[in-house]
Formats: sequence, C-alpha cells, structure tokens
Amino acid sequence: MPDPPPHRARQAQRTKERRGRGGRHHGPQRTSSCPRESAGPELPINARPAPPCQRLCRILGFECKKMARELSQMERSIETVIDTFHQYTVRSGDPDTLNQKEFKQLAKKELQNFLKKENKDEKVINHILEDLDTNQDKQLSFEEFIMLIAKLTHASHEEMHKNAPNKEGHSHGPGLGGCR
Repeated sequence: MPDPPPHRARQAQRTKERRGRGGRHHGPQRTSSCPRESAGPELPINARPAPPCQRLCRILGFECKKMARELSQMERSIETVIDTFHQYTVRSGDPDTLNQKEFKQLAKKELQNFLKKENKDEKVINHILEDLDTNQDKQLSFEEFIMLIAKLTHASHEEMHKNAPNKEGHSHGPGLGGCR
C-alpha cells in the first residue's frame, strides 16, 4: 500500500500525539476531592460532558481503542469533521469554538471547493458565520459549526441529483465540489 500524502501523514501524527498525551477529550483528568461533591461519582475539575464517541462506546460497552480500529468510511468521515474542527479551534482563543479568523481560515482551506464563490467575498463569509452563530457570541461552537456541514451535505446531494447524467431513476452527478 502506498504511503499517504504528506499532509495526511502529518494530520494523523498530530492526532496520534494529541491522543497519546491525554488530549483534550480522551486523557486522564485531575479530579476534585471537595466533600460537598461526595453525592455521586467524583467529577473532574472543569468537567465537560464526554465527547459523543466516548459516550457511544460506554453505551455500547466497547472500548474506544477497539472501536477505532473498526470504523466504517462514514465513521471515519465523522471523525475527520471533528478533528478538522479542533485543528482550527486551538489556534487562538477558546479551544472549543471557532472565532471569526479561525472560521475564515477553515472555510478557505477545508471548504475551498464547496464554498468557491463565497470564499471570494469576505462579506458573504461573515454573513455565513453570523447565520450559524445562533447564540450571537461571534464564535461557533461545534454544534453551530456542524449545521454548516449538514447544509453543505444537503446542498451537495441536491447538486448531484441536478447534475445526474440519467434523469430517470436514482443517480448522482458531480456535487458542490465538482468531482465525482
């Protein structure tokens, strides 16, 4: 099997390093020993809900490492969306939200084909950010960001049907990215 392209290898290495040192979501955390918190399980300091992959693993009774080796193409795609979001959120400010600068960088680099027209106009990118920013804090949480992914997925699927070579039956042509 040929080696992956250099950018994929670097991305995989960064993800592996992040997970290996305890990462934002997956490593051991210090716990609080406050006696007032003794009702129930001991909670981590600055406790955050477990990420969806960990919650799913616990619900299904899997170990996360075992599940990671057996991911389907769609599951890997979901993890790619999550990893890409976090590659941009850690650049400045809050490590769990995209600020305006980070969002613009992500849109220009990671969505260059799907947002071809929009990336040419700063005002349009700002409008997209404002539209997605439901709590109007001028940042995008993952929940707000994922709405863009859902909208782009839907729009690309519609484009595929519109560009399908065979108008009868169910077929797909090129999507927003232009390739198929």
